[in-house]
Amino acid sequence: MQSSENKETHPPIFVVSGGKGLAGDSVVQSILIQFPNNMIPVIIKPDVLTIEKVQEAVEQACVQRALLYTPWWTLKCANYLWMNVTKRK
Repeated sequence: MQSSENKETHPPIFVVSGGKGLAGDSVVQSILIQFPNNMIPVIIKPDVLTIEKVQEAVEQACVQRALLYTPWWTLKCANYLWMNVTKRK
């Protein structure tokens, strides 16, 4: 069993979704299950449907050095997310 204390020491994966994030979380978990001892927290960011919500998710991800995973929920938000993430490299 993984302790939450250990999980907090690794940068998280943010699942950024226009819905509830269940499908995105399933994709991430299906990849992580291949590494049974992983210590990577997964944080779901649901209902990200506006540019403002995308900005908030990107800012939080940068602060936490998170990896972002997102399905393509709307082209406008996806393009904005891509542009902001690539600017911050």
